[in-house]
Amino acid sequence: MREERFRIQCPKHFLVGDSEHFEKSSQEKDSDFVVDYAPPEIFEAGIVLQEMGTEGETYCTMYVYFAPEEHMPVYMDSMKYDLQKVSIRKIFVDTEEYLIKVNEKTKKFCAGEDGCWGSYTELYRRENGERQTDAVIVFLCMPDEMKFQEMEAVMGELFDKLPVINKEKKEAGQEPKRTR
Repeated sequence: MREERFRIQCPKHFLVGDSEHFEKSSQEKDSDFVVDYAPPEIFEAGIVLQEMGTEGETYCTMYVYFAPEEHMPVYMDSMKYDLQKVSIRKIFVDTEEYLIKVNEKTKKFCAGEDGCWGSYTELYRRENGERQTDAVIVFLCMPDEMKFQEMEAVMGELFDKLPVINKEKKEAGQEPKRTR
């Protein structure tokens, strides 16, 4: 398995989904086919690019994380806080292609088949009866023929990358309990 972690400039607008459903107005967009997300100003962003597989059969995936900077390492390590609830929505494609739009930059990906190509995960908690979003994670499978270097280059075009994140773990202090 190969993995690279990047800090990115947090986009003002992040859109991903089936190309046929992509350009519809917000009210007409089918939530099963499009994620239309505008992170709050207090959120930062990060990406984890992965290549997995064996014996020449590899596939690439991408996770885009949106959260306050101080909690980003928790989420990028596939963890959450015990108090948080999880809401997951699958992202489907029915035209065999999907688009990723970051602010004004757009890239089309040919999935080669329809089906589920990702997910939108929201980590949240209830505070005074109100739902408070702590983090959003968008997971995408890349097309089968896409190699790691190509995925990394395309994400470099879409996102303004900052340096690779150091993988050192911080000592746990007085933080709430984390779970996977």
